[in-house]
Amino acid sequence: MSGTKHSFFNFNHNRRRQLEEKRRREDQQQERIRRQAEEKAHQQRLNLARKKITEDIEQIIIDIKQNSSQVYSEDLQTLQQLCQEVKKTIISLTVSSHFLLIQKEIKEIRQNWQEAKNRKWRDDQEKKRRREIDKQTLELEKLERLVNQIPLDIAQKFDKKGVNSLRNALSEVRVKLLLEDPSLVTKLLSRAEIIVKQHLDLVKAKQAQWEKERATAQTQLHQIESIMIGLQADEVVKRWQSSILNQLTELLEEGKQAIEKEKFSQLTSLLTEVEKQKQEILEVANQAQLKANQRDYVVQSIAESLQQMGFTITYQEAEHPEHPASAIILGAATNSGKSVSVSVPVEG
Repeated sequence: MSGTKHSFFNFNHNRRRQLEEKRRREDQQQERIRRQAEEKAHQQRLNLARKKITEDIEQIIIDIKQNSSQVYSEDLQTLQQLCQEVKKTIISLTVSSHFLLIQKEIKEIRQNWQEAKNRKWRDDQEKKRRREIDKQTLELEKLERLVNQIPLDIAQKFDKKGVNSLRNALSEVRVKLLLEDPSLVTKLLSRAEIIVKQHLDLVKAKQAQWEKERATAQTQLHQIESIMIGLQADEVVKRWQSSILNQLTELLEEGKQAIEKEKFSQLTSLLTEVEKQKQEILEVANQAQLKANQRDYVVQSIAESLQQMGFTITYQEAEHPEHPASAIILGAATNSGKSVSVSVPVEG
C-alpha cells in the first residue's frame, strides 16, 4: 500500500511539472501574440501617418505647379527641390518620431511657399506704386494677407479679442488711406503692424502648444488602443476577463471623446488607469487559468485512479458549461453496478 502511495505521489508530481511546463510554453506563445498585435497596430499607424504626410506634400507640389508664376524662378526651383527631398525621405521612414520632423519640414515648406508668393507679390506691387500713399496701401495689404494666412476660426479660437482689435486697426488705416494723405496714415499703420504682430505671435504660440498637447493625447490614445488590441488577442484574457475588457473599451471611447472635446490632459490619467488594469487583468486571468489547469489535473488523476480500481468513466462534464470556472463532474461505474460521482471545483 505504501508503494502505491509513493508511486501515485511521483506521478502526481511529474504531472504537475508537465502542466507547469505546458503553461509556461502557453504564456510565451500568448506573449508573442500580444507583441505581434502591438507591432501590427504600430505599423498601421506608421502607414496612416506616411499616407497623410505624402498627401500633404503632393498637395503642396500641385499648388506650386499650378501657381508657379506667382514666385521667382529661383524660389520655385528651391521649393520643388525641397519637396522632392521630402518625398524621398518619407519612403524610408520607420520611426514615429521622425514623422513629426517631416511634418515640421512640410509646414516650413508651406510657409516658404507662402513667403515666396508674398515676396514676389510685394515686389510686383511696389514696382507699380511710386508714391508714398501707394506704399502705405501695399503695407496695409501685406498686413491683411498675413492675417488671412491664419483661418478665421483658428484666429478666433486662440485670440478672439485680438481678432477684433486688429480688424478695427486695419479698418481705420483703410479709411484714412482714402484721404490720400500719408501723414494721417503713418502712425495708424505702425500701430496696426504692432497689433497684427502681437496677434500672429500669440495665435502661433497657442496653436503650437495646442498641437503639441493634441499630439501627446493622440499618442496616448494609440497606446491605449495598442494595449486593448494586445489584450483582445490573448485567449486567456478573453476567457477569464471578457467583462473587464468591455470596461477598458469604455475607457478607450472616453479617451476619443476627450480628444474631440479637446480635453487632452484627461488622456494621461486614462492611460495610467488602462496600464494599471492591464496588469491586474493579466494577473487575474493567469491565476484563474492556473487554477483551472490544476482542477483539470485533479479530475484526470481521479479518473485514472478510478479506472485502476476497476471503474469505467461514464461521464465527465462541466457543471456550468457557459463558465470556464465551473466545477467538473466526474461519474464512474463498475460492471457490478456500483457507481460514484465526484465534483471537482476550480478552487480545488
